[in-house]
Amino acid sequence: MKKDNEESMDLSNDPEESFVVDSDVDDVDMLTDMKTIKKEKNVLLDPLTVSRFTPSMSNVFRSKESEICVVGMKRNEGYVLIAPIYGDTIIMGYRLSAINSLNSGLNSLDLENKDLNFQPIFSPKTHALVSIESVKRQEEEEENSNHSGIKSTPEIKKIIINLLKKLQSIKEENFDTILALRGMSWSGIKGFESIARFTFKGIFSMEREKRKNLDSKEDLFKINGFNPIFEVIPDVTLFNLLDSWKSVVSQLVTNFKEYKFPPITIICGHRNVESDIGQSEFTPAGLISLNILDSPILGPPFTHIKQPYRTYFLGHNTPRDDPDYYLDCLQELITIYHRDIACGPDFGMYMSDEDLKVPLIINTHGWVTGLGYDIFLNILKLAKPTDIIQFYSPTQTYKNLPKLPDYIISPPNEESPNIIFIESIDSTKISTKYQSSDHRTLSLISYLYSNITKQDNTKWWKFDIPLIHQIPWCLDWTKGLNKGIFLLFGDVPLSQLLYALNGSLKPPNYFSCPNFSPPSPSESYCIGLAIIRSIDPINHTFHILTPLSLVQLQRVKAIVKGKLELPIWVMLDHTSNTSIGICGVPWKRIPYMSFEAGIGLGNEAQRVRRKG
Repeated sequence: MKKDNEESMDLSNDPEESFVVDSDVDDVDMLTDMKTIKKEKNVLLDPLTVSRFTPSMSNVFRSKESEICVVGMKRNEGYVLIAPIYGDTIIMGYRLSAINSLNSGLNSLDLENKDLNFQPIFSPKTHALVSIESVKRQEEEEENSNHSGIKSTPEIKKIIINLLKKLQSIKEENFDTILALRGMSWSGIKGFESIARFTFKGIFSMEREKRKNLDSKEDLFKINGFNPIFEVIPDVTLFNLLDSWKSVVSQLVTNFKEYKFPPITIICGHRNVESDIGQSEFTPAGLISLNILDSPILGPPFTHIKQPYRTYFLGHNTPRDDPDYYLDCLQELITIYHRDIACGPDFGMYMSDEDLKVPLIINTHGWVTGLGYDIFLNILKLAKPTDIIQFYSPTQTYKNLPKLPDYIISPPNEESPNIIFIESIDSTKISTKYQSSDHRTLSLISYLYSNITKQDNTKWWKFDIPLIHQIPWCLDWTKGLNKGIFLLFGDVPLSQLLYALNGSLKPPNYFSCPNFSPPSPSESYCIGLAIIRSIDPINHTFHILTPLSLVQLQRVKAIVKGKLELPIWVMLDHTSNTSIGICGVPWKRIPYMSFEAGIGLGNEAQRVRRKG
């Protein structure tokens, strides 16, 4: 639900409809004093966050054979797959248009001869809740309404067509938007809760005792993982795209059509903007990458970890220890963008069709003081952006970026960038239950357990087999590592090298030329991350755990170790009782780990830590 005018909003008479998707709620006590609620001024913790969509037998029809339902919504009215059938809807600021023409009525919907693609949507409690809003169709977008996504099979289309016939039989309803919803419990994403039970318990599920007030309405959907919120819930944070942000996006789209060459947009802000290698959007921490997006991103980062077009391993969640290498990697990514992607991936930089221009968006790190600010200015010089989007705080001005120097604002012999200022969200209003380290852990767990291909009806995350039970790849370092082993930080004596590598996280890297130190990014790139689970020194073998395929691993020529720490959760067996140890081995005999408890019963919580 989006709020346009807080002072004049009257939910009782508002004809527009929307609902909020949640994977769980913390409390179902209803707030009744609406006068008190309206006095609160919080754009994120919005006390008026309630659904204006009321599910009923006349606007929700579900299949009894499968987790599929069709929903009809009127204008501006968990995890789930959504496909637009008729009209437009906005999800996380993204406009999802139906495959049918604006001029076609409900009676002329034709699904059999058209592709119907579902978009995965994730709304865990670790992030703001996702809202689904019915909006007026934009005529100019009709030709581009078929979004990429998970393609529907003929069987699924047949089920949806039968449900549409029931929806169309309700003559008195005049729907502006019709959506098809599918369950995706097959994806395995709920397994995140079992990996770190104490930290991430309940982020994708709803406890049974908390569903009493919701069961009657949810019974109409019957889709596991889809838990819409219809009542006012305390402490619910909604994903709210501010009007100022919407106007900036519209301005960028308008400018994009006027640029002769593909635009480059820099997004920067004060220290609360987490967009550095410590919290990447598409990879685990420690990597800087170039990604090609061909579908909407509707969920938090750990739900859409993907294989980048090109990536480099920094080995740390900050560029502080090696800023020169960080900038070299970024420069190479920008070069690759201009060479391979800027005018279409199939045509390179010689493509003349302006309709295929691919813009580049660079999220800068959030460290903008001292050395961090110098690195940021170097990024601007390397990228030569057409647009700079700068977040600022009107209340916490000490966190804002200093004024950009003249050589950035008015570069000699070059066009000046378009600088846009956007007011940032007040950080004091954001929930701090989950810290940056928690988000990094989620991304790493997502990567290690992921199925990179992510095909429909196959597990996207394989949490049913713990890492300690998975069969590792065997790498003979006398044959498969002809470029050597590199340690990015610290000096390790040769006699201690295998001890430093065992049980650590590192990427198998490909190097095209021999060197005693990591070569320049123009001569190397990172394939992905892997764990050396154990080492067989007699047979010169590393036992490696990684989601990468055999084809990818065959390109590995070197191993690089950085400072990334392996979370304790990936060392445990989450499928069995670990109170006595792991795999039948008592805690005191587990290598690299210690088991600690306070003196006296109940003195403090038991903790399991990694040694060293």
